[in-house]
Amino acid sequence: MFPMYSSTRVVFPDRCSEATARILDVRRLPPSAPAPSDTDGPSGVPAGAWWVIADLTPFHPVDHTWPDQPGDSGHLEVGGVRLPVADCLTAARSVDGGPVHVGRDIPVRRGGEGHHWYAAHVLDAELDDGEARDLIGERAELRVDVPRRQALSAAHSACHLVGLGLNAALRDLWRKPVAVDGLGRPDFDGMAIASSRLTESGSTDVHRLGSSLRRRGFVATDLGERLADVQAEVSATVSGWLAADAPIAVGTNGDRLEDRRTWECTLPEGTHRTWCGGTHPERTGDVEVTAVALALAEDAKTLTVTTRTSVRGGKPWQ
Repeated sequence: MFPMYSSTRVVFPDRCSEATARILDVRRLPPSAPAPSDTDGPSGVPAGAWWVIADLTPFHPVDHTWPDQPGDSGHLEVGGVRLPVADCLTAARSVDGGPVHVGRDIPVRRGGEGHHWYAAHVLDAELDDGEARDLIGERAELRVDVPRRQALSAAHSACHLVGLGLNAALRDLWRKPVAVDGLGRPDFDGMAIASSRLTESGSTDVHRLGSSLRRRGFVATDLGERLADVQAEVSATVSGWLAADAPIAVGTNGDRLEDRRTWECTLPEGTHRTWCGGTHPERTGDVEVTAVALALAEDAKTLTVTTRTSVRGGKPWQ
């Protein structure tokens, strides 16, 4: 029987990469558990691998409903023994008891009422049952792989900036009033985004250009002809924002894993806020965008945006 614990407290929104915590439980991934995430990053964690729940963590777990940013990797250190962490998943359990669900097996969206939410640190280590039990109750040092975290954070903020740049470049293709972003442009990215995947070197975002968007007033009949100009405008806009070295903040209404968080960036044109559970750098100047490429599907029903990023060196952020 899995003991009942309150949700994991998280410190990654504060850009922490290290923390001391108490191990609450150690379990195996169930045989039916899927691969850790649909994202690039540490993968191949087999069903049956051990996973650890602690009362607090600096690790960012991949979200099971919107798996854009991969879970952090790193290690735990207990009593001088280092245990590699290959991935970090989201886990949940009803407050009424019952099984713990991991990853895509979770039956509700993150933050769903009536559940406790946990960061499940997946170990890349062989333990027997006795060794696993001995970890429970111990104090552990949790340390995230900082270079990888920085790369994913840079890619994530760049992804948001490119979305804002796309909104600006497509602003003249709307024929009806619609919701706008924080800079006052029609929020194409927010309304059309279908999937987003981040890696250490960038992001791939797919937008649907279907009937729903057309009913809202988006007219894309000549988008294919204008695509090169749109791409150039997005690239130039994002380059200007990176050069502005604008501040980035992660807003939150609590320190539990399920508490909602926002990405907030104060750009020269205004401040934009959007719901986001990932990690981010301190400023746009911490990010290097090396390429932005737009591709329209042959049937013109999807627009794919591929962004290539890196971490701008010389700045001590996590």
